[in-house]
Amino acid sequence: MKNKVKSFKDLAEDVYMLINERFPFAEDYFVFGHNIGANVGMHLAIAHPEKVKGLTLLSPIPPDGLKESIDVKTIDDLKKYK
Repeated sequence: MKNKVKSFKDLAEDVYMLINERFPFAEDYFVFGHNIGANVGMHLAIAHPEKVKGLTLLSPIPPDGLKESIDVKTIDDLKKYK
């Protein structure tokens, strides 16, 4: 039985295993992640810095997750959510 994916870390490990299986000759690589994939890329780079030569993130979600509701009406309101 396969393990269920419970986190971005789990997804990053799946990507790592996929790369190693499909491209065993790859000594290192660049990672590009968009939106939720950016979080997966961050976890991949953290777990395997010896493999990730570069990391590009496009529109990543916050590393601490998505907020259910953010009450933002002004720039000052937005500054509260650094």
